[in-house]
Amino acid sequence: MKFYALDFDRTLGRTVDIAKDFISYVEQEDATVGDSLREQQHNIEATGGSFDMIGSLRAQMGQRALGVYAEGFLDRHRGGPYLEDGADSLLIGIAASGHAAGILTYGGEDWQTIKLRATELDSYRRMILAEKGKKGALIASWYDAEHGVYRLPEALGGGSFDEIVLVDDKPTEFVGFPDLPSAHGYLYTGGVKPTIETSPQPVVKDLPASVKVVDSLRDIVRREAL
Repeated sequence: MKFYALDFDRTLGRTVDIAKDFISYVEQEDATVGDSLREQQHNIEATGGSFDMIGSLRAQMGQRALGVYAEGFLDRHRGGPYLEDGADSLLIGIAASGHAAGILTYGGEDWQTIKLRATELDSYRRMILAEKGKKGALIASWYDAEHGVYRLPEALGGGSFDEIVLVDDKPTEFVGFPDLPSAHGYLYTGGVKPTIETSPQPVVKDLPASVKVVDSLRDIVRREAL
């Protein structure tokens, strides 16, 4: 049985569209706060960083930001067109094939959770990491060499799996990925990226041989025979 570890931002979810609609919602409620968010997002993403929308709001307003803006946004936008093309097919195919999936992502806990709720993927088990570039090594740490299986953490549902598949949009997340026949991955390049991309980008040629580059999630469905 396989376990599919799926990234969220720009892999399953159209993060740019969620952020755009979230800022627009905040601007309707308070133009000053919305303008501040937009400026901070621009400045951070201009250097290649990931902007934590809720972390920024909390710094300005305290914990009430979650109630004032987050819940209002979700009331209006939950279930919106925020999934990458083919994400539904991938998730349905995994389930129909008797395999399991969970979301392995990076970012601020509250902002990631809001994005998962907006895409209605919050029912999936998830692990939200605080650092970038750690997924490959983390997955390697799950491998039980004595029994030849991967033992998942409880956050992702626990249990033992014969194979692991990682799907992500960042080459750096495959650093330290297990060099084993039972582990392979896909670097997804078709996701909607931020319009500003000035920082040096990881080199695709350094990917492990077990990682294939795809520009469509439907290609993963085909390759995995889901």
